[in-house]
Amino acid sequence: MLKKILYLISICILLSSCSKDTSPASTMRIPTYGNNSKVIQEYIQMKNQNTTAKDIMKFLDKNTDQLSQNEAADIILDVLDILSQSETNYNKKLKEQLFTINKQQIVELDDKALDKEIADNGYYIIAREGLLNVVVNCDFLKSRYTQILSEELKEYLDIKGRYVIDKIIFSSYDKDTIDELAEHIIVIEKYIDNYPLFIKIDEVKSIYEEYVKVYLDNYKTFNTADGKISAKYLESYENIVKKYKDSRLGKVVTDYLNALKVSEYKKTESVNNFISNVGSKIKLEEAKVATPVLKAVVTKKNYEEKRDVGSGLWAVKLNEKWGYIDEKDKEIIPVKYDYTCVHSFSGGQKEIIVKQDGRYGAFDGTGKQLLPCIYSGLKIWNYSIAKGFYSYLFVNEKGDIFSTKGEKIGNSSESSSKDNFMDVVVTFKNGNVIIKKSPEDNKKYFMQDWKGNFLLNNIQEIIRIDVGFVAKVNGKYGAINVDGDISSPFIYESYEIICISPTGVHFDVEFTDSEGKRFDGNGKLISDKEPSTNVSNDVYGK
Repeated sequence: MLKKILYLISICILLSSCSKDTSPASTMRIPTYGNNSKVIQEYIQMKNQNTTAKDIMKFLDKNTDQLSQNEAADIILDVLDILSQSETNYNKKLKEQLFTINKQQIVELDDKALDKEIADNGYYIIAREGLLNVVVNCDFLKSRYTQILSEELKEYLDIKGRYVIDKIIFSSYDKDTIDELAEHIIVIEKYIDNYPLFIKIDEVKSIYEEYVKVYLDNYKTFNTADGKISAKYLESYENIVKKYKDSRLGKVVTDYLNALKVSEYKKTESVNNFISNVGSKIKLEEAKVATPVLKAVVTKKNYEEKRDVGSGLWAVKLNEKWGYIDEKDKEIIPVKYDYTCVHSFSGGQKEIIVKQDGRYGAFDGTGKQLLPCIYSGLKIWNYSIAKGFYSYLFVNEKGDIFSTKGEKIGNSSESSSKDNFMDVVVTFKNGNVIIKKSPEDNKKYFMQDWKGNFLLNNIQEIIRIDVGFVAKVNGKYGAINVDGDISSPFIYESYEIICISPTGVHFDVEFTDSEGKRFDGNGKLISDKEPSTNVSNDVYGK
C-alpha cells in the first residue's frame, strides 16, 4: 500500500456507516448449530434482530470457550455470509458516490487511519485502474479465530480470500501468474476431493470452474498478431498436462489442447464452445446433502478419516464409504454409505441422513434405523431458520412425502412451490413447533415435537396472548403456554380474553365448559364467587 492514499470523504462515511448491515439475517444459509442451547439460543435471538457482522464477532469473542468447534465454525460462516451480502451493497453505494463526487472532497489519509477503518469492518479496499472495490477480508477472520478453526475451514477461507481479490483482477494474468494460477486450481481440486461434504462445497466448485475458464481463456491468451494462442500459454498448458495428467484440470487441458490443434490454435467457434461448456467437462458432482463443518482426523485404526460430530459419535470413512462409531469404537451405523450428514437438535438428539446407491435413509443418534435407503429425494423441512435447526422430509418415486418416522404427511404436488413443505408459525422453548401445511393454507395448523411426532392435529384457530396461545382443536378450545406445553386441555366451548394488569396491557384467558363452569388458562376451576376481570364482554368461540 502506498504511504499516502488519495481518498474520498464520502468513502470514509460509507465505511463508517457500513458496520450496520441492513440485510435480513433470515436470508442466510441454514446453519447446523449443535446442542449448547443457552449460548446458541442467545446467539440466535441476537442474529434474528438484523445483527451486524461486527456484533456477531464480539459475541463470538466473548463466548468462544463455551462453543464447540462446529458451533463456532457455523457462526463464523454466518459472519462471512453477512459480509458477503453487504459487499455488493457497499460497492453499489461506492460507485454512486464516485459519479457525483465534488473534487473538493478529495483529501489525504495516511495508511494507518485507512487500514483501521477497513479492518474494523472486515473488508479490504482494492484500488485498480482508478476504481475502488470493497471486498471481504477472509484473512481477518482466519487470523482472529485461528485457534478454533478446523483445517477444513482455514483452507476454505484461504480459497475464498484469494478469490474475492482475483475476481477483480482476472483480466491481468501474464505468463508467470498463469502458471501460479494453475497450481492454485490444483489446490482447490484437492480441497474438493478432501472435503466433499463441506457445507460450502458448491461455492468452492463454482470458484474452481471460474478459475479453470480464466486459465483457459483471458484477454491475453490469444492476444497475438496472427490471432493464435500465445506461445507462453501453450507452454503452460503442456507443462500442466505433464505434471498433473490424472487431475481433472490435466484432463480438461488435454482435451483443450486437442481442440486447439484442430482449430490451428486459433479462437474459433469450436474453441469458444469448449470454454463455455467447460463445467460439464470438469465433472464435479453436485453436493445434494451438506454436512456441518467437522474437523477431519486420521486415526490409528484402519479408518481413513474420523470426524467428531458430538455426543460421543464419530463419522468414519473407509474405502470411500461412511458410517458411525461410538466412543468405544463400536460401529453403530455400518460403514457402507456413499455419504452421510448428521444434524443435532435441542437436548443432544441427532438425526443422521445416509445415502446409498442414489437412495436416502435415516438413523437416530443411537444407530437405530428410522428409514431404509429407499427414498429417491430429500426436502429440507425448515423448522425455523431463526432458531437455527432444521430437518429433512423424504420423497419417494410417486412424490409422496414422509417424516423420519416413516409417516406419510403429504405429496409434493400438494406442497408449496418453495422448497419447504411446511411453514413454521411458532417455535417453542421445548422444541415443539406449530406449523401450517403450506404458506397459502391459513386454516390448518399442526403441533409437533422436535422428533416430528404430531401432538395436535387439525388446529382450526390460534390466538396469541401474553402467557401463550389459545387454540381451537376439533371444535374445542384449550391453551398452550409459552414453553410449548399444553397447559389446558382442548375441551372447552368458549374462551374470554381477560386483563391481568392494572395498565390493561397484559392478558390471560378464561375458558367456559358445556356446563357453564369457568376455568383459567391452566385448566383450574374458577370459583363462581371469583369475579372475572375481562377487558370487554366479547366472548369468543361458540
